Amino acid sequence: MFFYFRGLTALSDAANAVLVLLGVACSLLDRQVLAQAKAFLDEGGFTERLYRIRRARRWHGQH
Repeated sequence: MFFYFRGLTALSDAANAVLVLLGVACSLLDRQVLAQAKAFLDEGGFTERLYRIRRARRWHGQH
């Protein structure tokens, strides 16, 4: 009976550790999504940034 209880405690500790890691992962993903949304609003999307770079290179190449 002691080993079963001890095993059950180990399993519940492992389950709690997994839940904590899952919470941390979700929190980090939320922060990453917010940072990407802010960067998109501030700097534009990929196509917009590529257009600005190409336009700047053409302008610098003509002068």
